[in-house]
Amino acid sequence: MTVVEQRVLGAAAPERKGAPSPKGTPRGPRALTKRELRAALDFRRARAMLLLSGVIFIGGIFIIGFGQNRLATQQIELDNLQQQLNSATQHNADLLLTRAQLEAPARILQLAERRLGMVTPRSVVYLTPAATGPTVGSSGKEPLGVKH
Repeated sequence: MTVVEQRVLGAAAPERKGAPSPKGTPRGPRALTKRELRAALDFRRARAMLLLSGVIFIGGIFIIGFGQNRLATQQIELDNLQQQLNSATQHNADLLLTRAQLEAPARILQLAERRLGMVTPRSVVYLTPAATGPTVGSSGKEPLGVKH
């Protein structure tokens, strides 16, 4: 069946290799016009720009997410360090209070009297030295048992 017969009868016949298409244009590779070539290049550029924009957008989202994760991790670490600082400050205050209680004069007096058997004297007698004589250092003599 020829192309003319197909058009007249309106029947769809199988196409043969190498035969012209029903519109009369040849099949297979053909040269593109400048307009078609420019349109194809513009389409490729638009597709490449869209792909590049998508990659940049997704990369930006990834970087923002990474930054948020890092910020949250550092905030948790900062909170833990702040809690440790508060705990150490409270422990230091407790130790200072304990030290002050241990150094209290009333406690020391109580320990001296009960554990060591010391008593407070009723009166204090101050002794004054009698006549002072020459000392070993001022006499120029060596002490006994010391040789140079």
